[in-house]
Amino acid sequence: MATATGHCLCGAIQLELLDGMPDSCILCHCTNCRQQSGGLGVVGMLMPRARVRITGEDNLASYRDSKCASGSALVRLFCETCGSNIGAAPEKSPETLAVRGGLFPSGSLPPPKFEIFTMHQERWEQPHDGAKQFERGLSR
Repeated sequence: MATATGHCLCGAIQLELLDGMPDSCILCHCTNCRQQSGGLGVVGMLMPRARVRITGEDNLASYRDSKCASGSALVRLFCETCGSNIGAAPEKSPETLAVRGGLFPSGSLPPPKFEIFTMHQERWEQPHDGAKQFERGLSR
């Protein structure tokens, strides 16, 4: 299986998904993901942290987000040089990393399996074909 590689905007941080791209991703529309990304939400690919090689970790900064809509804190990772959103790890499950899809080449991302916190979508946004819709998180 070929690895998948991506990087932050300035190139200081590179990611390598050692098992290649996953079969699907999650689209999160929660307020915190919107605010951190500056967009309409984030594309997250859940990966075992041990299967993600990160180089340039000297530029990796983190923020503990304790006010998540899920009720569980996340450690949000970003490049301290360019500010690119790298991913997030649930504080209760640090062995899992939700890697951000925007770090990888256009056309390489898997389709979304879930859209979560759709209650925070803009009125004009449409559901993605094949993605299960959840007004709140997966566990609610």
